[in-house]
Amino acid sequence: MAVYLVEDDPSVRSAMEELARSHGHEVRGFETAETFFDAPPPTAKDVVVLDAALPGMSGPNAAIRLRQSGDPPAIVMVSGLRGPAYVRACARMAPDADLRKPLDATCFLALLERLSDRP
Repeated sequence: MAVYLVEDDPSVRSAMEELARSHGHEVRGFETAETFFDAPPPTAKDVVVLDAALPGMSGPNAAIRLRQSGDPPAIVMVSGLRGPAYVRACARMAPDADLRKPLDATCFLALLERLSDRP
């Protein structure tokens, strides 16, 4: 299982990459959804972690695009946002998980372990 991290904040992305790698995960980092979609696509066994507030294509729009692919990977939305608009966006994109910033490292790693056990 590879972990694809799409996060525009370099310090957050770097910390998440380091954390996932330190626990044995293959990691690929991207600054924007556009650069993510320009790269070779993830498989159904992979996990894509999307920041909700990306520049350009938003995290929710990227999640919807991923869900429309034939065999989508697991999708984790990460955001400091909350409120009715965000809840509606999550309902449309149906992420496998939704994490709130600032991330709790233990929760993030536990989630990756849970998602790596998917059939």
